[in-house]
Amino acid sequence: MADHLIAANLADHNSHGVGMIPSYMASLTQGFLQLNQHVSIEKDAGAVLTLNGQNGFGQVAAYEAMQHGIERANRFELAAVGLHYSHHIGRIGHWAEQCAAAGFVSFHFVNVMGDPMVAPFNGSDRRFGTNPFCRGVSASRRRTAAAGLCHQRHRLW
Repeated sequence: MADHLIAANLADHNSHGVGMIPSYMASLTQGFLQLNQHVSIEKDAGAVLTLNGQNGFGQVAAYEAMQHGIERANRFELAAVGLHYSHHIGRIGHWAEQCAAAGFVSFHFVNVMGDPMVAPFNGSDRRFGTNPFCRGVSASRRRTAAAGLCHQRHRLW
């Protein structure tokens, strides 16, 4: 957990780094976040998994989901993993880098819950969530490339 938050800051993605701790503490106090949770497998169809994050820390759930995905991709040469009931997973580029480091191409789609944060083109009122997307590619065993996009801006991690 701490490694992920610090890595986000080191990747100059400070909005997803250690500054998130007060928000996580508020979620914990309000009962939206559960401590000491691990993913459970809800559906297992070989290369396709649906995982439940048990409303635990998203970084833990996402790490475990990626480990399952990498294991299944090694076994079946392809994997699709869905994760739900997870708290904030942090910087999605981190998960693409994890897959790329294992030698895989990956695509990550995130549904952001809560109030709209993004106004439509030429609009002034927020109507959409950010719905980030990220892809990761293994350039070599030592270098990876991850690019993340969301509605309000484009950023290369």
